[in-house]
Amino acid sequence: MNQAEEAQTARVVTPFPAPKIMDLPQFQGEHKESLYWGTDCPHVYFGIRSRTPRSLIAGLMWIGLKDGRYFIRHVCQDSDELSRYGWTQHNVRVFGHQLLDDQDMTLETSFLKSKGGGRGYGGDWAARIDVQRSRWNVELQKNAYLFLYLADEDGSAISLSQDTLHIHESSLLASGSRADNGHWQPHLKSKAIRQ
Repeated sequence: MNQAEEAQTARVVTPFPAPKIMDLPQFQGEHKESLYWGTDCPHVYFGIRSRTPRSLIAGLMWIGLKDGRYFIRHVCQDSDELSRYGWTQHNVRVFGHQLLDDQDMTLETSFLKSKGGGRGYGGDWAARIDVQRSRWNVELQKNAYLFLYLADEDGSAISLSQDTLHIHESSLLASGSRADNGHWQPHLKSKAIRQ
């Protein structure tokens, strides 16, 4: 039989007659809920999503400077030439910590989940982003430009808060509702450190 005839021959694939591993009882209930929110966003430097096919997602982008040109950093690319990026600590369920070194700027991101009283399915999560500069960059005028984003892959409405134009110490950014985890609200707590 030549390769062309072999490629035309029908194959029968019979699934193994057992439940899927993820459907077994030991992977349900509290175990499944503890893994609901996480940093499982492939190909981005920092992103948070639920483990559902179409999720509410949040993430980080920033402006980087290389050879006098500005670049948006979001998707992990070798051409960004970050000297370091990746999780230094991460236990999948509760917390994570990573460092991203982009030219003269270090971004430190942390992720923390909490579960308990009145929180929605999968619990609440918090992200902390800290920026340090190793030297002043005149072109970026001593500032770091960060972009936090929210999106709903299901296309559900996201209502922006009136506070978004006047960020206070603690401001509501947006709100919405989803069938899988109910009503949600991200808040921004900004802490400016002057040197």
